[in-house]
Amino acid sequence: MDAHFDGTIFGQLEQLKVCTCETEWLDLLMRLLKAAPKLRFIVLELSKIHGIRTEDPLMCWNKPSRVPECLLSSVEYLDWRQYQGTEEEKQVARYILGNSGRLGFATFYPKSKNPVKNLQLLTELSMSPKRSSICQLVFRGNYNPA
Repeated sequence: MDAHFDGTIFGQLEQLKVCTCETEWLDLLMRLLKAAPKLRFIVLELSKIHGIRTEDPLMCWNKPSRVPECLLSSVEYLDWRQYQGTEEEKQVARYILGNSGRLGFATFYPKSKNPVKNLQLLTELSMSPKRSSICQLVFRGNYNPA
């Protein structure tokens, strides 16, 4: 989190994986999106290694004043593992779906094993506006890393 983002180090970055277990994940994600204009593949995951944030206060979502260049022109894949459907996650998902001009696939792996809750999450996401006319929303079973 202490890294300085001047736009030069991440200029060639095409794949990004961010762990969502820390309260600062959202700030880190937005800083990296702004610094990586060629980003094509985004993975967001609540890592089992780090644990689950339950007592930490949630970070408020502040929609950026400018959409990062990578969302407008290069992001093609979003893979969200252990998606919980918290308010902050919904806002981020809607933001990415609504601003990614080349997004082809957005795959969500719900954390919940409750089929009713998962259907609700899928319904909410499918009703979100999508900037890309080719975007396919995919909802999978629980993500189990090999």
